Amino acid sequence: MIIANLRDLAAHLCAAHDTVESVARRIYKDTDCGACFTADEAKIVVSGYVEGIEGECPSHELAYPFDSETFEDALAECEREAAEIEAYGGVL
Repeated sequence: MIIANLRDLAAHLCAAHDTVESVARRIYKDTDCGACFTADEAKIVVSGYVEGIEGECPSHELAYPFDSETFEDALAECEREAAEIEAYGGVL
């Protein structure tokens, strides 16, 4: 599936609404690390989250359009990075 905008991403994730807030909530709830999400009209950015660390997990930026597999791969990478950071006490 090609994701050309926030509406397409919301549909892919079965988010309640096609808003940044609704998509961010769906991503947070559907990931073990509570991944973070931001978006504008040109791109999205996802990153893992590890509570209690100094610094941030790496961000993954995807410019529209992208396919759903690329998006799912970016989320999987966020999960992997967050788990690795947590396992090594906040250092990637």
